[in-house]
Amino acid sequence: MRWLGLVASSLLVAACTWHKDPIPPARAATVQIETIDVPKDPKGDTGLWPNVLVDAQGQVFVAYCDGYLGDVKLAHRGSGGWQVETIDSKGAVGKYLSAVMGPSGIEMIYLDQGRKTLKYAHQVAGAWHFQDIGSDKEDIGISGVFALGVHGERALVHYNTRNELLLTQAESDAQGALKWTTRKLADAGGVYNIKLGARFDAQGALHVSYPDWNMMSGVFHHAVITPGQSMLAPLTLDSDLVPGLESAVLPIAGGD
Repeated sequence: MRWLGLVASSLLVAACTWHKDPIPPARAATVQIETIDVPKDPKGDTGLWPNVLVDAQGQVFVAYCDGYLGDVKLAHRGSGGWQVETIDSKGAVGKYLSAVMGPSGIEMIYLDQGRKTLKYAHQVAGAWHFQDIGSDKEDIGISGVFALGVHGERALVHYNTRNELLLTQAESDAQGALKWTTRKLADAGGVYNIKLGARFDAQGALHVSYPDWNMMSGVFHHAVITPGQSMLAPLTLDSDLVPGLESAVLPIAGGD
């Protein structure tokens, strides 16, 4: 395994690539395993696309999809254990779920699979509000990463089934309502089972790391998208057989 880093605007891009480097020996660790939820059918799936969130009071939440029911669920760890709440159950929803802890509560973006529509759900004063933010004739939101900026910037970086890298972002109107638009950033191959990296820096620029994996030979890119920018000019970080299969954009010490 090889790690690659790039420092840009107090951010670090890390990538995992396939190599035959020696694996270091495992170290003993203390692990506490708790059951959050179980499917309603022994052959069903739950806990898909989990997102662990922590609020300002240190409370732990896990947002996830119940694949058997096709529901979006939110689990909260309290003194009596895990409590599970169903957030959305209208149709087969929750696919490719990505969530963040927003200024007024948890915010999520996920696919309504039956309608082929991305939905945005956000919590205000304990109540949930829903908004359709994008649609396609096939799946979108694949490998989606929801990023929230310090100035209220909101963006989802994701793929569609045509192997296109997409950016869905929100702007607020005069009444404070969010208006979402989607545009293509790049063409890329092999979108399934790939993890994107996305994060805003303190200046409101969006940093994206993604693999251009085409015919088992490609490159690993880092791109910076500044407010109002219409063109994407990616920087190549690595070139390999399948570079950047899993990547993340992380803050570094002293950064945002």
